[in-house]
Amino acid sequence: MSDQLARLSKALLGRYVVERQIGVGGAAHVFSAWDVKHDRHVALKVLRPELGASVTAERFNREVKLLSQLRHPNLLTLIDSGEADGRLFYAMPYVEGQSLRDVMNQGPAPLGDAVRLLRDVVDALAYAHRKGLVHRDVKPENVLVDDRHALVTDFGIARAVAGDPDGGKRLTMAGRTLGSPNYMAPEQVAGNPDADARGDIYAFGVMAYELLAGRLPYEAKHAAAMLMAHLNDTPIPLAKARPDVPPALEKIVMRCLEKEPKSRWNSTDDLLHAFEALAGPETPAPGAPTGRRISPLAVAMAVIFVAALAFGVWGLLAQRELAADRWAHTVAAPRIRHLVAVDSIYAAWRLTQEVETQRPHEDAIAEFWPQVSAPANLFTEPTGASVSVRGPNDTTWVALGSTPLQAARFPKAAVRLRLEKAGSATLDTLVDYRTMPTTFFLAPGGGR
Repeated sequence: MSDQLARLSKALLGRYVVERQIGVGGAAHVFSAWDVKHDRHVALKVLRPELGASVTAERFNREVKLLSQLRHPNLLTLIDSGEADGRLFYAMPYVEGQSLRDVMNQGPAPLGDAVRLLRDVVDALAYAHRKGLVHRDVKPENVLVDDRHALVTDFGIARAVAGDPDGGKRLTMAGRTLGSPNYMAPEQVAGNPDADARGDIYAFGVMAYELLAGRLPYEAKHAAAMLMAHLNDTPIPLAKARPDVPPALEKIVMRCLEKEPKSRWNSTDDLLHAFEALAGPETPAPGAPTGRRISPLAVAMAVIFVAALAFGVWGLLAQRELAADRWAHTVAAPRIRHLVAVDSIYAAWRLTQEVETQRPHEDAIAEFWPQVSAPANLFTEPTGASVSVRGPNDTTWVALGSTPLQAARFPKAAVRLRLEKAGSATLDTLVDYRTMPTTFFLAPGGGR
C-alpha cells in the first residue's frame, strides 16, 4: 500500500474503507472506497495539495453543499465531503461503466449512440444552468457512460476550487486558468471574468465534435498551441472530418464552436431542444425517388406498377406515422413529464406544441396541456396581427396564429410576446399569462 493511500485510509478509518487509487486528474486523485455507514461503493476524489492549500474548507464545503442539492438522472451527484489527512475530498456514487474518453478511444461513435449520449449531457447541463450553476470543465473524462446513458460528473467542482463567484480571489494552477486546454472556450482562455454558461456550450461542442469525428476540431502540437487555436483558428468543418454526419447535426455542433459567445446557442435549453428535434420522425429528402421507371416495352404492366407504387407510398406513410407515434410516446412524452417535474414549463409547453403540430390531438400529450398551458383570449386593435411567443432566454419564436385568438393554449410561464401587422409598429413585450391584458392596441407604423 502506498504511503498516500495508507495515510488516507487512516484518516478516514471508521468512515470509509479506501481500496485503491483508480485515477488521477488535474484537480484530484481518485480512489475506490467502501462507505461503511451506508454500505455502498463510492468514488473518493481528494484534491491535489496545491489546490487544497489555496481553498478554505469552509468555502469548499459551502460550494459542495450547493452542488449536492442537484438532482437529475444524468448528473452524478455529490454525496459527501470533508477533510482527511489535511486534504479536502468529496464522494460520489461509484459507477462501473466507462468514461466518454474510453468510448472515444474506440474510434468515432455510431451516430445513434453519439446523439443519445450527447443529448444526455446537454440535458444535465441545461438542468444545472437553470439552477444558476456552471460546470467550467466539460470534457470526456468528466462524463461517465453507464447502461448506455451519460452521467456528467464533477459538476461545479471547478467553481468550488476557483474562488468566490461573487468577486473574490480566483485560484489558478501554475498561472493557468482552471480548465482543460483542449476544451476551453476562447473567453475562458482569455481569462474573461464574465465568462458564463456559454463556455460550457463551447466545451460541449468540442467534445461532441471529437466523439463524432474521432479527432479534435483544431490541429495543435501542444497545449499552448491549442489555446491559441481556440482564440484564433477556424475549426475544421465536421462534415469534412466525418462526411456521414447529417447536416442538421453538424449545424448544431458547429454553432457550439463559435468564437463569440453571443453567436453560440443562447442557452443549453435551446441546444437541448435542437437535439430533441433530431429524435423526431424523419422526413424523406426532397426529390428522393419514389418508385421504378415503367419500361416502354412493359406498357401492359403499367396498372400493376401503379398499384405497387400506391402500395409502397401507403407503406411509407404508414412507417412515418408509426415513427411519429413512437417518437410522441417514447421520446416526447417522457421528456415533457421531466420538464414539468423540474418546473421548466416553457420548454415543456414548446415540446408539447411541437408534438401537436406533427400529430394533432395526440393522446400521449393530452395530460400535459393543463399543466403547461392556460386558455387565453387575445385581441388587437387593429385585428389581424400575427401572434408569437418565445422564452425570455430563447431565440426562436413560436407562432400561435392571428388575432383575434380565442381559447389559445398560452404557456403558463413568463414569455416574450410579439404582435406584428403590416402598417402597425411591432409590439414586443414580456408578459405573464396570469396578468396579461386581453386587448393590445398597436400604434401606427411599420414599413410592410
